[in-house]
Amino acid sequence: MIALLYLHRRFFARALSNYPSDIIHCPFGPSVLAIFRSAGTYIALMRDLCAVQPEVPLRFVYVVIYFVLFYLLNGYAFQNILE
Repeated sequence: MIALLYLHRRFFARALSNYPSDIIHCPFGPSVLAIFRSAGTYIALMRDLCAVQPEVPLRFVYVVIYFVLFYLLNGYAFQNILE
């Protein structure tokens, strides 16, 4: 899941910089959707993990950082889709 994000991040960045108003329907749309789905999966996984073992994610700072990053990416992408 995180590997998929790293794989598509370059194309996601190009979509944001070259096509900010329509990132889904640009030539890099599949990469945008892949990042959107991976981030959503990671957020759901973290939610479930926190429900079962709330102290585990707090032990690893990078896990929390990824969660915040993916949450922001999803929010930004969702906001651009609605416009």
